[in-house]
Amino acid sequence: MGKYIKELNRMKDQQEKNDLLQIIRFIYINYKIYIKSITITLILTVAVTFLLPKQYKSTGIIFPTYSNSLEETYNNPMFGYDIEADRVLQLLQSQEIQDSITRKFDLVTYFELDTLDERWRDDLRKEIIENVNFSKTPFMSIEISAKTKDPQLSSDLVNTIIGLIDPIRNRILKQNIIVAHNSIRNEYQNQKNNLDSLVNLIKTMRDEYGNPAISLLANQEFNFDNKRTGNNTLLEEKIDKYLIQKVIYNDIKVKYERVKTQLERPLPGIYVINQGIKSNKKVSPSFLINMVITTILTIVIVTMVLVLKIKLNGLNAYLKNDSLNE
Repeated sequence: MGKYIKELNRMKDQQEKNDLLQIIRFIYINYKIYIKSITITLILTVAVTFLLPKQYKSTGIIFPTYSNSLEETYNNPMFGYDIEADRVLQLLQSQEIQDSITRKFDLVTYFELDTLDERWRDDLRKEIIENVNFSKTPFMSIEISAKTKDPQLSSDLVNTIIGLIDPIRNRILKQNIIVAHNSIRNEYQNQKNNLDSLVNLIKTMRDEYGNPAISLLANQEFNFDNKRTGNNTLLEEKIDKYLIQKVIYNDIKVKYERVKTQLERPLPGIYVINQGIKSNKKVSPSFLINMVITTILTIVIVTMVLVLKIKLNGLNAYLKNDSLNE
């Protein structure tokens, strides 16, 4: 059995060698056709590549912070965090970023889009996606790159996008705090107005009725004249109401000051490792890449044409012999 398997393997190897020799022989026989075809296509490739508009690339690198809390950031100022990198990456792909750079750099005109065409927004989005790229690196940083026909525009696009990240991120993170702040501020202002009205009423009644039997705290707070005596139940009720109202007001005030501080407190910004730098070295079209691709395609196409020609010649010969036999 083992001898039989060895024989099969030997035959298989021999067949592969024969196939390789046939390929080499086929290319050798037709080498002139290959050389002519490759030469012509390379000349055309060089000409077309030279005429194509040049594109220049600029790249920036950023790191998101470990946390959105300022305290945690300076307690643990580490680079690279998977979840935060994903969040910033999602923000970079947002419509707001696209709209901002479109307005600032008039990308509609740059990409030569017709706004009368109902699909122009889709075409704009496609152009931006093809020419402005965001990617997360293995180090959890984010690479922002832009490729345009103007090296300055490429770097300006990258730096503008980097500059948009913190303001948009801060607005999103604080939008719920703003809602809470506005709600508590209104409640605080209402409580303050009620308390002020009550204080004014008590002071008016104090001047009119004198000093009722009240607590020392209330006496100190409203400066009652101890020389004047009186016994006014209504004034005492107002003072008791004031003391209760003040407790409520102080509680709301603490909440308001807390949310106000939270709203005014700055959030940690991204770490900018590399800004977008203007580069006058074109990235496309590439002569080398185009020539390699063209050479490979030419060899494949010429081989297919030659093989097809051989098969057609064989078919024609068969048809001729068949007609002669008849």
